[in-house]
Amino acid sequence: MKHAIEQGKIDELIATIQKTPQVVHENITFGSGHEHQVHPINFICGCVFENKISESTGLEMVRTLIRHGSSKMNLGVRHCCGSFTDCSTGKDVTSEISRK
Repeated sequence: MKHAIEQGKIDELIATIQKTPQVVHENITFGSGHEHQVHPINFICGCVFENKISESTGLEMVRTLIRHGSSKMNLGVRHCCGSFTDCSTGKDVTSEISRK
């Protein structure tokens, strides 16, 4: 999954999830000594930040993970009463997360 994300290959990401569904919940290990572990959504954000993938590709990958059951909790977004709020801005981002 790490390779698919770093390369921006959405089809490969989907194929990996379909083959091994629990991967959406498993941390991705990275770093020269494999010293870092983060949730896949955090890893996608890092790849966007480092300009490895575009924002639009990253957003589609996050949507893909969420559609396949990836946790939305503790990722800078708070879920309450059926809606999602960006913790840093207080903005309701429900429609952005749930859009297909």
